[in-house]
Amino acid sequence: YEADKIVYLPCMKTHAFSRFTGALKLAVGFMHPGERRALHARHLEQKVAEISLCWQPDLIIMDGRKTFVSGGPSKGQLAEPGLVLVSGDLIAIDVEAMKILLSYEAKNKLMANPWQSPQIITALKHGLGVGPGHYIAVE
Repeated sequence: YEADKIVYLPCMKTHAFSRFTGALKLAVGFMHPGERRALHARHLEQKVAEISLCWQPDLIIMDGRKTFVSGGPSKGQLAEPGLVLVSGDLIAIDVEAMKILLSYEAKNKLMANPWQSPQIITALKHGLGVGPGHYIAVE
């Protein structure tokens, strides 16, 4: 396929195996379904970020209207933040989404500091977005 722009439309939610699923993890959906199981064997969170090296979106519109704040991706404790997040930065949007999920009292595997998430650390190492200390405008 050819396209002038790539737009991602991920959902914001916790994930039982990778802690969090959002913009970075959306790239896993581009893999052949038969290949995904092997991805979960070891270092899933790091692999999620590395898969995102293949392509980066120009715009990310993340659905946070309803979300799992524990469990996930298909069942868990449901919350309704009623939000839609928009960014052109894979890391910025995932970090802000994790902060929103952390604001709910729930048992999940999220890191208390999203910047310490293995997905985010690996994505930063590969230059997939902004790092800690950069200004992220939240409106």
